[in-house]
Amino acid sequence: MVRFGSFDTLKKAKKGSLKGKIAFVDELTPKHREGNGYGKNSVIRRTSASIAADKGAIGVVIRSIGTTNDRFAHTGQMSYAKGSKKIPIGALSSPDANLLATMIKKAGHVKLSMTLATEILPAGKSANVIAEIKGREKSEEVIILGAHLDSWDLGTGALDDGAGVGIVSEAARLIAAMPQKPRRTIRLVLWAAEEIGLVGSKQYVREHMADLKNIKLVSESDFGGSNIFRFDSNFASSDLHFVDNVMKVLAPLGIEKGNNTAGGGPDSWPFRMKGVPVFSLRQNGIDYFDYHHTPNDTLDKLDPKQMQQNVAAWSAVIYMAAESDVEFSHLPVKQ
Repeated sequence: MVRFGSFDTLKKAKKGSLKGKIAFVDELTPKHREGNGYGKNSVIRRTSASIAADKGAIGVVIRSIGTTNDRFAHTGQMSYAKGSKKIPIGALSSPDANLLATMIKKAGHVKLSMTLATEILPAGKSANVIAEIKGREKSEEVIILGAHLDSWDLGTGALDDGAGVGIVSEAARLIAAMPQKPRRTIRLVLWAAEEIGLVGSKQYVREHMADLKNIKLVSESDFGGSNIFRFDSNFASSDLHFVDNVMKVLAPLGIEKGNNTAGGGPDSWPFRMKGVPVFSLRQNGIDYFDYHHTPNDTLDKLDPKQMQQNVAAWSAVIYMAAESDVEFSHLPVKQ
């Protein structure tokens, strides 16, 4: 076994230097309110197998890219590069990674046996779930709010993304219950197969290319259920006055004005690449990756009061966008 203290050192290893060996990528994922550590380190999980195989390795173990000291290791999507040898890869919880690192440091030479029971199954069928509130005046113009239905089966998916499904569904229900329908159509989409590559949202965009010009705004709730602390946009400069208007409502909820580089959530990415404006209601994710993609992703981690703050913010932004005279002009298409 060969330990690498960082992902970069694995990438720099010489071709053939790991022949017949198991690579151990031992990089710590730091906590961050916005989840930046996970954003940086998820590539370790996704690509280490192919990189190590290219250098002759017969297997890979990585330090869990979660942020907890619990003995539940984090799981998630990975893939093999085209033409790469498909060697096994697994994650160790932080306590077990610490133990292994100590053994390597003291002994200098450690042998590890890997037994993995994973398998690649045939493709299955999934479906986006769609509901909408028809606009009273500009029904052809659509505001999309969403969350994703699938989750990793280690826990119950309460944070990822049951919370998001609950937040946006309740926001849509509250708007639908109002005496007067909004000017624009509001479309709720619960995306399918987000966890394995944004499958549902990518397919939606492919099948609705002709209608994208009428999709004015998209966003997704997919970061648990903790309080929202910031509103970020990704609008044309001519539409940024909408942010100032919406902040008058969001500020009393403890939400600050952010930047104009919002991602809009994972399932908003296919829309954003086609120039559709997006926004993000950024939640406090300081402990999100303690539970994310582990057996600890369960309902007891959700605080009803914080969920209520989320619902209030989503309801306000979506309703104001649907009622607004702001054009929400499309941005340049990205390659």
